[in-house]
Amino acid sequence: MDRAAPQTELLRLAVDVADAIHGVEDLKTLAEKTVAALSRITRSPRIAFYLYRPEEQQLQVIWARGFDRAVCDVSAVLPVEGSFSGYVMRSGQVQGCADLEKCRQMSSHTKRALLQAGFRSIVVVPVLYRDEPLGVIDLVFRDSRPLQESDRVFYFSISRIVGMALKHVQHVQRLREEIQLRTRREKELENYREMLEEAEELAAFGSWVYDFSTGEIRRSREIFQILGVPPEKAPASLEDFWPYIHEADRERVRAEFQEGIRSRGESRLRFRIVRPDKRVRCIAVRMRVQRDEEGNPRCMYGSFQDVTELVEAQESVRRYSQQLETLRNIDRLIISGKSLAEIGHASLKGLAKLIPLHRGSIVRFLWEENQVEVLAAYRQPVAGLQNGSILPIDHFPVPKSLYSGKIQIVDDLSTREQRSPVEQQLLDSGIRSYIKVPILVGSNLLGTLHIAPVNWQDVKKEDLEFLQEVGNVLGMAIRQQQLMEENRRSAEELERKVEEKTAHLRKILRAMAGREVRMAELKDVIRQLRRQLLDAGLTPVADDPLTTEE
Repeated sequence: MDRAAPQTELLRLAVDVADAIHGVEDLKTLAEKTVAALSRITRSPRIAFYLYRPEEQQLQVIWARGFDRAVCDVSAVLPVEGSFSGYVMRSGQVQGCADLEKCRQMSSHTKRALLQAGFRSIVVVPVLYRDEPLGVIDLVFRDSRPLQESDRVFYFSISRIVGMALKHVQHVQRLREEIQLRTRREKELENYREMLEEAEELAAFGSWVYDFSTGEIRRSREIFQILGVPPEKAPASLEDFWPYIHEADRERVRAEFQEGIRSRGESRLRFRIVRPDKRVRCIAVRMRVQRDEEGNPRCMYGSFQDVTELVEAQESVRRYSQQLETLRNIDRLIISGKSLAEIGHASLKGLAKLIPLHRGSIVRFLWEENQVEVLAAYRQPVAGLQNGSILPIDHFPVPKSLYSGKIQIVDDLSTREQRSPVEQQLLDSGIRSYIKVPILVGSNLLGTLHIAPVNWQDVKKEDLEFLQEVGNVLGMAIRQQQLMEENRRSAEELERKVEEKTAHLRKILRAMAGREVRMAELKDVIRQLRRQLLDAGLTPVADDPLTTEE
């Protein structure tokens, strides 16, 4: 990595690392690709990726490059206590040592081994997901590598990118383990039910049989538990069962059920039910029709499975992937130097895919002018509000909680005694609640993100955490724009001073040129006087100061 590279180039390199590990669902593959990408970018001859084991308080090597075979083994561990890597991971900050001999946190044994191998400096990057330590990456160099501010920004981006990818891999692994466990349990159930009818063999949790001649349903005990009713109150006929199906799914299920009756093979349905306790569960049904000799349906049998947890897990993975994609799109716009309006609009569109929105807006504070600038508006929160609008700051009140990074949730605007002009217009348009997210860089409040969800029940704790991440990314975008504006103003000021200095020098040169002309005229006069003295028979003074060589 070129240490003189500009910040945008370093961020582009960070995106390269993100692209290299995007979509990886295996821990070792993630570590291998991360190490390979960092080795290519930083040219570090020795890199190690450690996974944090909190129960054992150890760091375990999952991939390394440039170490001997003993260290590269996945069984190699490093204690958190007493190690430089463990110290950096707990601090949550990128740290380095440009001179290994002066690194106090590193154990003497490790320091001696690195120095004997010809290494002089080290950079340690904690792998974090939000504030949770997941691991650490060590990069060792043969030359001295002092950490510049741009390096810290790059490595911190790597920490966040790898941390999110590692968390995703861990989540996928847990899902796989749960699915494998469920698969093993299903096989065990099938072994116990070898003597039961084919309907019981198809069952995952419950089984049922529908008699076309009587219209009655016979079902196993598990179905009572899924429906949340005692056996004596369970639906005894097909018509008794329809009220349990969610109203939004009822017509579709009726049509699919009739199609299943006409089918000659196995049919599958998925729908929601509403239990008496108002809890909504997701059900998967597999069914098959048994016919008489003339082909008329005689009975239908199948399985009845509660797949709510699996559906929620799939939805969680989908939302998490959508969140990663949204953040990547915002990062790409920042790196490519797009305007704040474009970045803000893309952010609101990405959020609307995850959380359906009535309204949304992003503003930044112009503290010196006591004003706010609207960077982006989704469906125009208030009448006349446009991208780039400048409004008084009292249109967007700033509670003290925002300065500490806390999200403000306004439950009911109608109960507030004092409402800002924007809040009043929201209330007049039928919006009673909204969320205000601080846009912070360090302790500096640069702006706020506002969203009014269509359905507040769709907003989960994970969504609020993601909104904070979006706020942090937007803070980086606004700060980068501020730095670019400051650089532009500095360049203009420098150019102005250069022009003033150039004009002054030109004035001096013109004055110098005039002086040279006058001196030449004076010398010519002196020469004429000397000739006149000579012609008169007089001798000029020999040490005349104006005497020049002819």
